[in-house]
Amino acid sequence: MTPEQNLHTLARRYCEDRIKVCRDLPASIEVARALQAGIEKLDFDHLPPMHEVYAHLKSVVFDPIEIIATTLPGSGSVRPEDPKASKERKLFAQLIERLEKSEIPEQSTLPYRRVLLRPEIDQLKANLKQTWGFGGGYWYPLSEAVNPFTAAFPLVAFALTENARSYLPIGTEVYPGDVLKDVQRFFREHHVKRAYKLRTEWGYSYEIDAQLLDPGYGASEELNFNARHDWVLYWSHEGSVTLGGTITQIVAPKT
Repeated sequence: MTPEQNLHTLARRYCEDRIKVCRDLPASIEVARALQAGIEKLDFDHLPPMHEVYAHLKSVVFDPIEIIATTLPGSGSVRPEDPKASKERKLFAQLIERLEKSEIPEQSTLPYRRVLLRPEIDQLKANLKQTWGFGGGYWYPLSEAVNPFTAAFPLVAFALTENARSYLPIGTEVYPGDVLKDVQRFFREHHVKRAYKLRTEWGYSYEIDAQLLDPGYGASEELNFNARHDWVLYWSHEGSVTLGGTITQIVAPKT
């Protein structure tokens, strides 16, 4: 790795360690996650010169609460004056100060993850709308805007649990088997290295190493897809999963 990549990786790994250590301290975890997201706005594959990486890391120290407050639910309970939040900012600032005065140790590579910025998110949403008819918010089967009979590619939806069926259109079947294992199998067999993780309501959106992709039921609607848009996964807050395109051949059960 280049010196810039070693610095970027070390800062990411530091935040991951803090998130684990502070698992019982919500304010500290939120700040550590926001710091991590700030770091990951830099693209590991295309980092600027070292002095610009340091400048970016220093800037991240001052606004983790603002980053979180606009992207995560319930984060309004954490205030800049929270002692634990202040401590996390100070610890990270001290780390960057020490690193700037010393040689960066060689790092082992972390799986790729990059936070998407608003212009890229808007473009990806436009592409999803053009290819899949996804207009934001709910999608098939919770929206009638697109259905299996009008989609340009194969499209099939399932409930993730028996309980979720009560929130979904009548006739929606429960996915038979382990959908997450099937998704990872699809990635392996089709050599999917990276994918997009687009959240439509809360949380950060990413371009991410496929091995880190952990889709499923959550607080926000989420879509996973590749750069070619020839497959898509839609995970709804109501507990459904929709499979579109080439991924239906591997994941969807044969009927």
